[in-house]
Amino acid sequence: MPNTTTATILAAALLLSAQQVAAESQDYYLSPMLNYIISDSDRHADDDLGAQLAVGRILSDRWNIELTAELDTLGGENGASDFKQRGLTIGGLYFLNRDQPFSPYALVNTGLMQNRYASDRNNNIQFNLGIGALSQITDGGTRLRVELRHRWDEDDNSIATENRFNDWVVSAGLSIPLGSSRPAAAPQAVVVVSRDNDNDGIIDSRDNCPNSMAGSRVDAKGCEVIKDGDKDGIIDAKDNCPKSVAGSSVDATGCAIAKDSDNDGITDDKDNCPNSAVNATVDSKGCQRLDSDNDGIYDNNDRCANTPTGIKVNSRGCERDSDGDSIVDRLDQCANSPTGQMVNNSGCEIKDVITLQGVVFANNSDSLVGDSVTILNDAAEVLKRNSSLNIEVAGYTDSRGTVSYNTNLSQRRAEAVLKHLVSQGVSTEGLSAKGYGPANPVADNQTSEGRALNRRVELRIIK
Repeated sequence: MPNTTTATILAAALLLSAQQVAAESQDYYLSPMLNYIISDSDRHADDDLGAQLAVGRILSDRWNIELTAELDTLGGENGASDFKQRGLTIGGLYFLNRDQPFSPYALVNTGLMQNRYASDRNNNIQFNLGIGALSQITDGGTRLRVELRHRWDEDDNSIATENRFNDWVVSAGLSIPLGSSRPAAAPQAVVVVSRDNDNDGIIDSRDNCPNSMAGSRVDAKGCEVIKDGDKDGIIDAKDNCPKSVAGSSVDATGCAIAKDSDNDGITDDKDNCPNSAVNATVDSKGCQRLDSDNDGIYDNNDRCANTPTGIKVNSRGCERDSDGDSIVDRLDQCANSPTGQMVNNSGCEIKDVITLQGVVFANNSDSLVGDSVTILNDAAEVLKRNSSLNIEVAGYTDSRGTVSYNTNLSQRRAEAVLKHLVSQGVSTEGLSAKGYGPANPVADNQTSEGRALNRRVELRIIK
């Protein structure tokens, strides 16, 4: 694996190459920056300053490529050893619009990170993902550069219990071009052509009415000679029915408008039921006897007008629920649930404790991640159908860390789940949250799989 000296040599080599190629353009640039590292709490190290130097090249209107060398030292907490870090990465910058005074971009890069911790030195893969922006501050092209990125350090050696670290890096510095700007393209000669866009024989520069109707008769200024032979308010040039009956109502094309006395969408000349009720749904003959979903219940009496084809419905046109558990037969996997029994979204009996499989949180946080929101939304539907029950949201952690810390974390996670359920319409009456920390493990805390099972949230029915 390369060490810090190798990284420095590579950065210097790319810089010298850039200076040679940059003699005629600003494609190459140098970017010195000051970093502030927000250390992963699992390092047990303080936040601190660092520095980086990038040399890059503009590849296209959207993309840059960069080689970056970085170094920093993170002081250990409570007597722990310092992290001395040296890194070398290569990656790309993607610009939304680099020609604006303020040019935002996204970045991704990967490379090596050397960590010196206690007496050990190890080299690991690192990966960075972030956003930034450039703002020009000089006529020569020098720009102010700011950046925020998330750094994944695959260090599984420094601290025995950790496989990687997640640091945040805030950076500010300059982007300095290494050559002169490209010469502007010579202006092209412009040929002026006289146009007549509406083809009325009057060129646009003399046409006071440049959008005359095709084929219409116009005067010397290009405007239509207005005639309305049938006196219906539509000039002859636009009248598709130039012999309308005097006094009749016409549309924008000059043709008679058919009447629809009951406003059911069927004109009177085709309406077999010209006095349909207001807002009634009618068939092609204007009569109120439509059954849009073909379930045997006419639309005016159908409370569920979009029932799937072939589904049995009740007298109101809605799907049947034979056991009265609020789950329609088509979706009910337990079709004979006892009356009053609490059931899930599949219509089956719910036990006294429901483990919310798949509800997970960010590391050392009460922020829901992954599919947690979808799972909790399904659970909310079950609780709303069974609002008379008293439910405790119970939070658990694995055994890593102190009991007091884990109890507090599990309490916050339980309260986060409760808050989400309430936001989905679950009543707060009879609903409570409690964190139990590492108590009542369901698996072995000595394995990562067991710890994952112990970090859980349960809904407990309190009788």
